[in-house]
Amino acid sequence: MKRSIAAGVAAVLLALASVGQAAPPPPMTPAASQPSAAALAVSRDLLRVMRMKELIDQSMAALMPQLMQSEYRRYQGLTSAQRTAINDAVVDAIRAITPAYLEKAAVIYAQTFTMEELQALLAFYSSPVGQSFLDKQPLILAPLQVAMTSLMPQLEREMEKSLCRRLDCRTLTPAQQQS
Repeated sequence: MKRSIAAGVAAVLLALASVGQAAPPPPMTPAASQPSAAALAVSRDLLRVMRMKELIDQSMAALMPQLMQSEYRRYQGLTSAQRTAINDAVVDAIRAITPAYLEKAAVIYAQTFTMEELQALLAFYSSPVGQSFLDKQPLILAPLQVAMTSLMPQLEREMEKSLCRRLDCRTLTPAQQQS
C-alpha cells in the first residue's frame, strides 16, 4: 500500500510540474547547476507569489478522489475508519514533502531563468495583472480541457494520416477490441 500511495503522490507532483509544459526543457548549462543565493531567494519569492503551495493543495484536492478510489480498490472490505486513515495518510505525506518539493522547484527556477528573468516574473506575478492571471487560471482550465477533448477525434485522424505517411498502414493489423 505504501508504494501505491507514494506512486500516486509522485504522479500528482509530476502532473503539477508538467502543467503548461509544451516540450521537454533544454539541458541545464554547467553554469546554471549552482544557482546563486540571490537567485534562489527570488525564486522562492516567485513561487510564493505564484501561490505554488496553494496550487499543490488544489491539485491534490482535485486528484484525491481518483487516487483514493485506486487505493480503495486494492483492498477488500475497508471500513470507513480505514478509508479515512488512508486519506489522512496521503494528505499528511503531501504536507510533509511539500516544503522539500518547493525548495527543489526554487532551485530549478533559479537554474532555468536568469536573475533578470526571475525579477521580471516576480514583478509580473506580484502586479495586479499577474494576480488576476493567477485568480483566473482555474476559470480557463476546464474550458481548455473541454476544447482539447473536442479536438481528440481530429487529433486521432491527424495522427493516423501522419503515421500512414511514415508506414504503409495497409500492412498494419488493428488490435482486437477488448470487451
